[in-house]
Amino acid sequence: PAPTYTPIPSVRIENADKAFFDGDIEGATTDYRAAYADASDATLKAAALWGLARTQYTDGRYADGMATLQQLNSDYPDTPFAKGPSHFLLGQTYIQMKDYTDAAQAYQTYLSLRPGILDSYIQELRGDALSATNNYSDALTAYEAAQSAPHLDDTFAIQIKIAKMRTQIGDYATAITIYTTIMTSTNNDYIKSQMDY
Repeated sequence: PAPTYTPIPSVRIENADKAFFDGDIEGATTDYRAAYADASDATLKAAALWGLARTQYTDGRYADGMATLQQLNSDYPDTPFAKGPSHFLLGQTYIQMKDYTDAAQAYQTYLSLRPGILDSYIQELRGDALSATNNYSDALTAYEAAQSAPHLDDTFAIQIKIAKMRTQIGDYATAITIYTTIMTSTNNDYIKSQMDY
């Protein structure tokens, strides 16, 4: 009989990554699980768990994904996957599960572990999560941090969120000033009419 070939864990992870990219969630899941079972190196085990969590998230199995991410963070905290990326995906998972308080905390952990990388984007997501829990004061702080962090896009969307939070905390004068500034700064008729409203 012909000898059987069993890929080494790093090759299994590469195969799983390709399958995941190609949309083969089931094949990717199988390869990530096999890579995790066969790996002895902590970084490879963490990579397999990271991949598995992404497939579970993509497949809408949020509770499974959360459990996988928590295992990754607790068992392999010193690997690159646990130093930021897992907390971002954990935040996204909590959002899907409508657990906005834990989502905000996961985003804050990401910011602590990887400052300066995606601060504006993560702070905005964190502000959205805090706003969903009616924690308008902390949401305002997060949105203001998002606005002051470096970013590539214009800040109208963040400024609108800041104005909304100002309204929620009763600071109407500042909210009106922000809306007026946005209205006079844009050429977009839709944004102008939104601000006028």
